[in-house]
Amino acid sequence: MIKTIVLTLCMSSSLVAQEMMNYIFHLDNGARVLYQTYSQISMPDAEKAFGTATASGNVIRRTMLDENRKPWLAFELHIDREAGAGPIRFSLSMEPVGGLSFFNQKPVPREIENGDRILLDVLEQPDTGRKIFDTFQLGIGVPMQIMPMPASIPQVPVAGIQVRLQSPRFMKGLDVFAKNEETITGTHVAVSVPGEGRFTFSSQPEPGFRMEAIVDGSRLRFVAGQKSYDIECSQPVVDTSGSWYLWVKHELAPQGPGVAATLELSVR
Repeated sequence: MIKTIVLTLCMSSSLVAQEMMNYIFHLDNGARVLYQTYSQISMPDAEKAFGTATASGNVIRRTMLDENRKPWLAFELHIDREAGAGPIRFSLSMEPVGGLSFFNQKPVPREIENGDRILLDVLEQPDTGRKIFDTFQLGIGVPMQIMPMPASIPQVPVAGIQVRLQSPRFMKGLDVFAKNEETITGTHVAVSVPGEGRFTFSSQPEPGFRMEAIVDGSRLRFVAGQKSYDIECSQPVVDTSGSWYLWVKHELAPQGPGVAATLELSVR
């Protein structure tokens, strides 16, 4: 049986209202899906602003509605658990719904590992460039959580963009837990946090990395398992304004008692 939880969050800025809607789906194959929809298209009616997402069996249906609440774009995500006794994996395929045009070319099915997070473009207004897109994480028996709320609709950076951590402060709530006064810059930068492990940030997808970090100016927010983290810097983390996704790899590093709360910085 499919169980769905929906939570709507609204954000505002001086230029355009930003909206995000979160869903939690439980599929028949045992997978839990944390599904988020983002829209830069401001409308008083949330369904018309960024459509709807529903689930049945092992299928998630994504639908965009017109002014008469009639579907005009729709597609299905088929999430099938692959057979075998090895690590849990899923096969993701996409199909248009009811003859409604959506894909110029049908996407090739892809394999997804347990706990992966996926980014999916839905549509873009040609005259304004404003977008609607989705991101979702799925897994069985692995810690997962919804991404933190960004200041604006996050974008995917150009591969190889430089990431800069200048005088980073690792935050726990409103308190500075660990800090470093140095600056590191590169396509891969890492911080080692006492008691938390090593976090490596990349501006491009790579094996072992997940798209689970968001840059907002001088603030870097990210998740790992069921924990959320914040790093505050003295200068913007990337040179281009706006909100940006980064990929992060978390490596556990047990810390003994009495270790000073100092961040260790490194560049790969």
